[in-house]
Order: sequence, then C-alpha cells, then structure tokens
Amino acid sequence: MKRINWIDWSKSICMFLVILGHTHLDDSGLLTKRIIYTFHMPLFFFISGLLCKNQISIQSIKRDAKFVLIPYLTFGIIGIFIPYPLHFQDIPLYISKLIIGTDSSIGTIWFLPAIFICKMMGSAIISLFHQYRFLSYVILALSFLPTLLVQNIDLPFFASQALCGLPFFLLGHKYMEYSSFYHISKSSQIALFAIFIISSILTIYLANRHSFVAIAVHSYGNSIFMYYINAIIGISSVMCASILLDKYEISFVTATAYGSILILWVHGVFLALFHYYLFRFLNIGTSDYPIWTAILFSILSYVLSYGTTIIIDRHCPLLFGLRGCLSNLKGRK
Repeated sequence: MKRINWIDWSKSICMFLVILGHTHLDDSGLLTKRIIYTFHMPLFFFISGLLCKNQISIQSIKRDAKFVLIPYLTFGIIGIFIPYPLHFQDIPLYISKLIIGTDSSIGTIWFLPAIFICKMMGSAIISLFHQYRFLSYVILALSFLPTLLVQNIDLPFFASQALCGLPFFLLGHKYMEYSSFYHISKSSQIALFAIFIISSILTIYLANRHSFVAIAVHSYGNSIFMYYINAIIGISSVMCASILLDKYEISFVTATAYGSILILWVHGVFLALFHYYLFRFLNIGTSDYPIWTAILFSILSYVLSYGTTIIIDRHCPLLFGLRGCLSNLKGRK
C-alpha cells in the first residue's frame, strides 16, 4: 500500500501536538497548550478531508465504520479497566456516556464518532456538489454556520463536534485539488517557507490574544469567528511544513500516521503512567511541570505508542483501527 508522504507528515506532526497538549504543563507552558488547542483538532478534520473521494458509497461507509467505530468500542471497553486518568470510576455512568456520546470525559476517543459523522456528512456533500464548483464553494462557506447554532448543545454521538469539524473537512478536500501546485518549482518552495513563518507567527500571536479553546467541551475562546481564523492559519502552518518535509521519507512518520487512531488513545495511557507512577517514584508532589519535561514525556509516549502500533498491527489490527499491513507500507511523493 502506497501512501502520500506529506500527508503522513501532517498526521504525525498533529499527533505529536495532541500528545504535548495532553501533558500537565505548568503556567510557563500554558501559551504552548493554548497554541496547540487552537488548531490541532481542526487539523485532524482537515486531514480527513484531504483523503476524501468525490463519491460516497456503501463500501466506503462500511470501511469507515470498520476502522473508526470498532476501535471506539474497543478503546471504550478497555477504558473500563484501564481508565485515563488512572482512577476508579462509576462504570454504569461511564458506559452510558460511551453509548450516548455527549460527554468528552470518556477521553480522547470522543473524536472517533465525531470524525465518523463528519466524514459521512462531508462525503455526502462532496458527492452531491463536487461537479458544481461555484455551488460547492457556497456550501463550504455555509458549513461554518451550524456551529453557531449548536456550539453550546451536546448532540448525541458527538455530532456537535462533527458539525464544528465539517468546514475544516470540506476545506481539506478543496485544498487537495490544488496541492500539486506546491511541488512544482523551487520558487513555490520558498513561498511555502515564507508562508510557514508568517502563519506560525500569526498563530502564536492570535493564540496569545485568544482564551483557551477545546472543541470537545464547546469552548471556542473569546469569539468563535476568531477561533475559525486562528485554526485555519494554524493548519496552514502545518501544511506548509509537511510539504517542505515531503522529500524525507521516515518509517517512524509513516507508522505513526498509519496508527494515528490507536495512538490517539494509547498515548494517554503512557502519559498517565508517567504522571501517576513516575511522580510517586520520584516523590514529586505536583503534577504540573515545565515545557521541557512535557516535551520529554511527549517524545517517550510517542515512541512507546509507535512500538505499540507495530506490535498490535502484527497480532490484532482490526480491533484497533489498523489493517495489518504496516510492514508493506511505502511512502509516495
């Protein structure tokens, strides 16, 4: 199975940002966390849109259900016995949250039903309107509006979060139509680097002026409009970086992109083990730590998650959103 290398880079970068965002940063690292949260979940919706085909089919729906919803149930069941964070919980309440899908306290797996619904909506829209270019852009513009109506409402199966991610999904599909342009010439690469620098600076600046964002709990900062602007700029920064890194094919990047669904859950287990057991072993009384410690924990969790992906892909891939084909994957420019 061949893959698109720059998309793998974007997934891998995004996954590292998710892990770093889930560490227990102290006050000195709060800006870092705020920057990450302004765009890392929108980026996942955007990446999913990059890979969306122009036609939806029963087979594609079954495939998405197989590789997204089955892992949701798997992680949800395991979460009864290995909760994150590590503490005993009200199991009937947890199961009801898992089934109803309105409470993100079940952990990062809230994203799986949200992305499934988003993909179903986005794929249907693209299938219906991709032949009508002007109308497709109108639909894209209108897709930003539903979140205004449901931004404080918990719809079942995390549909509110799916609606929030829909415009990013559609943007990703549109972006893919023009992505080949960025690989044409050296001048375009220079332009990409300039855009990367500018968009990174803007992302940091806007995040510093914006209050905390978290799609999972309907928190959109000071303004939902500013949230959308900041998210798009942050996504642009990662896209530019990913295309610039396209010439480097690294097995770790391919594997972590391939195993992103598994890593989305399992990294939390490793972080919880670091937070709970390591702090106790070192007799550290606080769970907050500086950015350099957070980066170290993130790297260790990412490496352990990478190893877990390799092992599970060999032995029981389907339950965890894998295909059992990691050893055959090859990058493609």
